[in-house]
Amino acid sequence: MRFRWIAFFLSLLFVPSSLWGAKILDGAWNGKPYSLEVLEKGVAAGRTAALSEWAFCSDNGINGVRYDEDLIQERVQKAAAENDPLALYLTASLLEGQKADPKKISAALKIAVESKHPMALWKLGVFHRLGIFGHEKDLKKGMGLIEGAAEKNCVRAYGSLAIVYRKGELGEVDLEKSAKYSLIGLSFNDSGAAEDICRARLKESKHRGLYTHYSEKEFQAAEDCLKAAADAGVPHETYYYGLLLVRTNRPHQGIPHLIRAAHKISYANDYLIALGKSPLRYRFKPMCYASEYVTEWKQAEIINEGGDSDPNTIRLLATSYLTNFIDGHPKEDKGVEMLLGLTKSSERGDCAASHSLARYFTHTGLFRSGVDETVLDRGMQHYLLHSRCPMAAHWLGSLYGDKNPKVRDVPKAIAALRFAIKINTGAWKKGEQKLQKELLKNATKEELAEAEDLIADDWPHAAKHREIAFKKLQKIGDLDPKAEFNPRFRFPQDAGDF
Repeated sequence: MRFRWIAFFLSLLFVPSSLWGAKILDGAWNGKPYSLEVLEKGVAAGRTAALSEWAFCSDNGINGVRYDEDLIQERVQKAAAENDPLALYLTASLLEGQKADPKKISAALKIAVESKHPMALWKLGVFHRLGIFGHEKDLKKGMGLIEGAAEKNCVRAYGSLAIVYRKGELGEVDLEKSAKYSLIGLSFNDSGAAEDICRARLKESKHRGLYTHYSEKEFQAAEDCLKAAADAGVPHETYYYGLLLVRTNRPHQGIPHLIRAAHKISYANDYLIALGKSPLRYRFKPMCYASEYVTEWKQAEIINEGGDSDPNTIRLLATSYLTNFIDGHPKEDKGVEMLLGLTKSSERGDCAASHSLARYFTHTGLFRSGVDETVLDRGMQHYLLHSRCPMAAHWLGSLYGDKNPKVRDVPKAIAALRFAIKINTGAWKKGEQKLQKELLKNATKEELAEAEDLIADDWPHAAKHREIAFKKLQKIGDLDPKAEFNPRFRFPQDAGDF
């Protein structure tokens, strides 16, 4: 499906711009959705505008339309083939969500912008605001496009304005304005705005100051909005709604949502793993062990035994074995076998499974006695292979900078941290900067010189270094021995703040 989708996008590049100019119709994008009855009749009749409106609603889990990835792509293709403006925007948006080649995303958006749809203009503004996908970072231009889209009631534009004022990107933080724009977005059932408000409710680091700008009634409305999108099956909203429930003392309700999200997105799997290690698990043990919910790893085992071969389910279950989540003896060998099945399943392998193996092998090599030293190196090779990923870059720098003599390598730590600091944000970046400062202060001249050589050679993230790790893992048996190294990098998790 994915390759057919990209082939379809390429065909759009050859449609002359003179064919654009279809009328911009109201819809959910500007808070004026069709009634569900009218929408379903339009879809049944094959009407172009109804197909694109349905796809937009399904992608966002609104207006009573359930999320259906295959139908979204199918209907967007049909509508875009008729030059429907909203479908042209969705073409670019879906490519972005699939982490396609940035050039393809940019080209698709350019086509959509020619249609003058406010959603496309909003997205172009976001790209200029952030300076991504080949667009020059230009806050003034980006804000002009975002504000222009907001004037046309583009629902998503309000969420962008909330972020800009929360971060103080115009020169000064204005939390009152940030909250105002999030509430406008919420009034149109925008789940992005709802998530921002829920982050304030949880007093997350970047949103903590916003807590007093909302009432309990507004917090509840935001939760209800997320719940509606989660119930419709939208992956990210299902994840965040589950997280919200867990962090507001309702883990027995939240864990099932997180498991459902883990079928589609690996960071839901990562959160479940972290949850299993945290005191939260034990604090709410009576509820987590309620007969209808059991535990997150037991549920994954039941799902898997039922014949579900989804990689995220397998990864969740395998990782639970490796981290001793199962009551009784851990099934470590089984967990490794399951993860290796994923890393060897395709030429590109499975990034998230490789991360789980990296965590397991490095932990085993560092903290268990009587373990062969090659086990630690095996884990490090998995991190090196994916060293362009923020998570892998972080752990490479942290591990090489650790005081444990089994792994400590000051030059490599300095070089890895130099790259990790460029691509990470928040608490991780602060931790990396702190460790880097300490290493630079205490490093010898020889270590500093070696670090500079590594940095000049783009270690560890350059393709030539990752290819060495790739070949080592092939020799060990962790990757398909017939696969060819592909230098193209894919994030194993989505961490955007758009």
